[in-house]
Amino acid sequence: MAGDNNRLYFKNYERRPDDEEFAEVMKILKEEGAIISDKYIAPDCDWYHNCIIGEGVFDILYSIDGEGTFLYAENTETLVILERLFKNNHNINIQSNKPYQKKVKILTLHP
Repeated sequence: MAGDNNRLYFKNYERRPDDEEFAEVMKILKEEGAIISDKYIAPDCDWYHNCIIGEGVFDILYSIDGEGTFLYAENTETLVILERLFKNNHNINIQSNKPYQKKVKILTLHP
């Protein structure tokens, strides 16, 4: 997924099960006031379409094919808000696919 500027990935260095990672991401988003939409079940993921954080709209995808959880937004400003939310307020790893930034370890996700 190189070159995709619209996704925010979480790096699970502790190799926690994907369902635990997903639960932690959802918990944090809810604590931060995100409005989580209804779940759609796709062939390869659970998809929460048109979630809201502030004025930004984003999707949450929980992949069943080993990619774990990631966030998607058409507006890169929304991704910046989400990235800042996790980076500044929670002890979690984020991978960003910005063209000028390599995937880097930012923080560690704790159980």
